[in-house]
Order: sequence, then C-alpha cells, then structure tokens
Amino acid sequence: MSQIEEQELGFEKALAELEKIVGALENSQLDLETSMEMFKRGMTLYRYCKKKLDEANLKIRDILKEMEEVEPDDNRTSQG
Repeated sequence: MSQIEEQELGFEKALAELEKIVGALENSQLDLETSMEMFKRGMTLYRYCKKKLDEANLKIRDILKEMEEVEPDDNRTSQG
C-alpha cells in the first residue's frame, strides 16, 4: 500500500475493506487466483490497521503517562 493510498484510505475505510474481504473469502466460492489476490490485499490492510492501532495505543500511553506526572503536582498545590 503506497503512502498516498494510506492517507486517502484512513483506518475506518481500511477496516471496512478488510471486513469485506474476510467475508468474501469465508462465504464465497472464489477461484484460487482471486482468493490469493484478495488474501494478499487483506494482509496489506491488516498490517496497515495494526500499525494504526499500535500508534494510537502508544499515543494513549504517552498521554496517560503525562497525566500521571501532572496529577501529583496538582494535588500538592491544591492541598498546600
């Protein structure tokens, strides 16, 4: 997946396309070549979505860590 395609696709659209592919692979009798192409595209989308989720998880951890560092200072100033 190219960087331009990633920017245009976004997480939600990538996930929706991945879900369609999974459904088609599970419920259809596709020929082998079509199945392999869909599987390849699905794996690309899976890696993209996983990367985005991992990035979001790291951002959330950073925010929570910052909040933990700020809260003790806030408690001391309000008590003193």
